Amino acid sequence: MPTDRIIQSFWKILRPNVQETVKTDTSSCVRRIPAEVVDADNNIHYADVKMLSGDTIMHLLNCSGKDLKVGDAVWVDYMYSLDNAYISIKNDGKVWGR
Repeated sequence: MPTDRIIQSFWKILRPNVQETVKTDTSSCVRRIPAEVVDADNNIHYADVKMLSGDTIMHLLNCSGKDLKVGDAVWVDYMYSLDNAYISIKNDGKVWGR
């Protein structure tokens, strides 16, 4: 049965290779930012939202599954850049899908 000393020695040998192989690349992660609806067209599932982190207003696809109205708080998801952003969640405190 291996002792802690043997395991620690083994880990010291492996650690540099593991760190080299496993790199944390967050560029392919989905990111989420808060926004507020400033205009909505529920017939075509699009809304204009203002990012809470600035004055940027974007015209985005509403993928939340809920109708939106002016003043609704939403979450905007994107990957890599805001060029592929969409509304993912209507932040109304209710169970999703109802």
